[in-house]
Amino acid sequence: MKIFNFVKKFIFRYKGSLIVFLFFSIIGWLMSIIVPYITGNYIDLLLQSKDFKVIYDFTAKIILIGITTIFTSFIVSYTYVKIQTKSMTDLNFYVLDHVTKLPILYFKGVDSAYLNQRINSDSNTVVSFVLAKVIPWNTMPATKGTIPGVWYRRENNATSDNC
Repeated sequence: MKIFNFVKKFIFRYKGSLIVFLFFSIIGWLMSIIVPYITGNYIDLLLQSKDFKVIYDFTAKIILIGITTIFTSFIVSYTYVKIQTKSMTDLNFYVLDHVTKLPILYFKGVDSAYLNQRINSDSNTVVSFVLAKVIPWNTMPATKGTIPGVWYRRENNATSDNC
């Protein structure tokens, strides 16, 4: 958690983008939960229904869900890169500002290009880690809560079909 506490001041500078990222991440998560259920119902409908209007309506819903999934995926990817790049740059400037305050003799025999490359690389790695591993934990409890509900519904549908 020390990494998160250190990096959060750079990430939370972009609260608007972070809120958009989290919002569309949740929508994308919901779509990933809904799509298999909808697809299963669609296949059942294709096998059982004789009415083409119902099939066309269901097909339109699936296309709409697909377009929504593509749109949310684009927004999530775009805001992720935006937050990552800006936060990495801020962290990079913070570390470089700290380095410029160190005594000159501290850097005797140190390759300055290598040091600058290491600072850039490490800043990018730390910010990417926090965004990829810590921030998306908002959907983990919801997933753990949803899976038993889906199993329960599946089992009830299977038992009602057998009666």
